[in-house]
Amino acid sequence: MKMKNRIVYHGTKKDFVDDILKNGFKPNTYFALNLADALEFGGEYIFYVILKLDEKDKNWQPRCKRTITPTRICRLIKVNPKIVYENDNAEIKFFGKGKKYPCPNCGADIGRVKLSIFGKPTNPKCPKCNKTFKQLFI
Repeated sequence: MKMKNRIVYHGTKKDFVDDILKNGFKPNTYFALNLADALEFGGEYIFYVILKLDEKDKNWQPRCKRTITPTRICRLIKVNPKIVYENDNAEIKFFGKGKKYPCPNCGADIGRVKLSIFGKPTNPKCPKCNKTFKQLFI
């Protein structure tokens, strides 16, 4: 079993950043082998961490049995995605029209709900009553 140092990624929310920088990662924390997975399944704060991994292990989400100390953190970034282009017609053509949701405040159809890269609504307000409909996503 040949082990090799490798950079892996861990995405998280702001609430956990200070604790991780101070205490490291708890045992059995999941890491991603590529940045896209950390963005998709983590949060807007991405840690770059050096781990020693088995070269033959093909697990896309390694985790360590021990605490990972902060000395293995080599970078922390904050990602703030911004949609610069969107083609609704392409989405409808290949995936269908999507689900329709009634506004929990006034009952009007709020239409297709667009999600950000982190799975949160990009505009969580009813177009009719202008009240938030956050409770649909809790």
